[in-house]
Parts: sequence; structure tokens; C-alpha cells
Amino acid sequence: ALAKHVAGEVALLLGKALKAAGESDEALVYLQEAQKEFSAAGASDRVQQAMDAVLEIRLAQRRAQAAALAGTQHRAPAEA
Repeated sequence: ALAKHVAGEVALLLGKALKAAGESDEALVYLQEAQKEFSAAGASDRVQQAMDAVLEIRLAQRRAQAAALAGTQHRAPAEA
């Protein structure tokens, strides 16, 4: 088994790569795993890096949802 900080590092790097590739849901899984591993290893600075990446993804998802919702509300009704 990998040491906790090494496992956290692997999960963090994979999560960041998936985030960059636009695979947000999968990235969140690995970033949350990184948080858990770094927390168990006592690496609070790395926990914060993983948390920051998670928050960036969630913010982007919320902005996309808000934009999609705004787009559906501002469409003109179809004429009969």
C-alpha cells in the first residue's frame, strides 16, 4: 500500500488532470480522495490545495447551471 501522502499526491494529480480535461464529476471523486489521504497524513497545506480544486469545480458547475437556467428563462415564447 502507498503511504498516505503519496496516495494523496496521486489522487490530487489525477483529479487535477481530469479537471483540466473537463471531466468534472470524475475529478471530484479523486480530489475528495486526495483530501482524505492528505488529512490522514497530516498534510494540511495539501488538503487545502485539494479543497481549492473541488471548490473551483463546484463554482464552475453552479455558474454553468445558472447560465443554462438564465438561457431558458430569456427565450421568447414560440408564436402559434
